[in-house]
Amino acid sequence: MTASRRSTDPARIVRWFLPVSGELRLHGRHQFEGNAGGEVQRCDPPKSFSATWEFGGQVSWIEVRLTPEPDDRTRFTLEHVAHVDDVIWARFGPGAVGIGCDMGLLGLVTYLRAGGDDDAGRERTRLAESPRGNSAARCRGRRADCRPCRLDPSPTWWPCTAPVSR
Repeated sequence: MTASRRSTDPARIVRWFLPVSGELRLHGRHQFEGNAGGEVQRCDPPKSFSATWEFGGQVSWIEVRLTPEPDDRTRFTLEHVAHVDDVIWARFGPGAVGIGCDMGLLGLVTYLRAGGDDDAGRERTRLAESPRGNSAARCRGRRADCRPCRLDPSPTWWPCTAPVSR
């Protein structure tokens, strides 16, 4: 199964991120359970798509690009653009736009490395809910530039030991 299908098929998305409802097609609206929703604005399968990311009365934009790499690999690039009010940024820092993408990408990496095995989703959930996962999520919410917390192709970046200033 292709990386494109694993990252856009609702039956597969739930295995590494959240249940999604709606229409995952051009101009279709979708909703991630208990999280953001939005509208698909551009769709060029299997290469890319873009959508709005709507949560808490705020709108931002995501673009996902899938680029073939040597050895039958695929580079997954996620760009998330958000215009955040200075007051909200001062209060929440990088957490002002959410940290769900980090945890979602960890889920995708775990899922893909397991070859699409359902156990990968359970493992991601176990890691995310562990004390180390909570520590890493808190750190990412305070510092987007935290080197130990930058998303690595494996969960070895937990726990975060970087000093955090407020």
